[in-house]
Amino acid sequence: MIIKGKERHFEFNVQSHEEISRLCRDNDIANIAELYKTSLDSVTNIIKLACIMNRGYEDHKAFDQPGYEPEYLTEDDFRFISYQQIHELEIILNRVMIEGRETEIETEPVKIKGSSKNGEEAKA
Repeated sequence: MIIKGKERHFEFNVQSHEEISRLCRDNDIANIAELYKTSLDSVTNIIKLACIMNRGYEDHKAFDQPGYEPEYLTEDDFRFISYQQIHELEIILNRVMIEGRETEIETEPVKIKGSSKNGEEAKA
């Protein structure tokens, strides 16, 4: 999403999960729906979530690319965006959280002695 004239990215990772949990009652992300009680709470918290997940993205990029200087969004960066843009941002953040929760593990065939016919590999 373009914010303040620049394409911005977001990531839901362990770091951002922890920070978002701190916003929630009992520090439990399971209570995240409570951040959307009123329209004012909703807008304020969407902006907070965007800043947190942008930090998650920027810090991850800096970790993977030594020398990269993170450029974090701040709450002030959202002062003059429209409600339509807030709605679009909410959709993006929800998608990022869903994608961040998905687990994908690459595996290779495991060789198990004596468990396969003709010495072929067994797959786990």
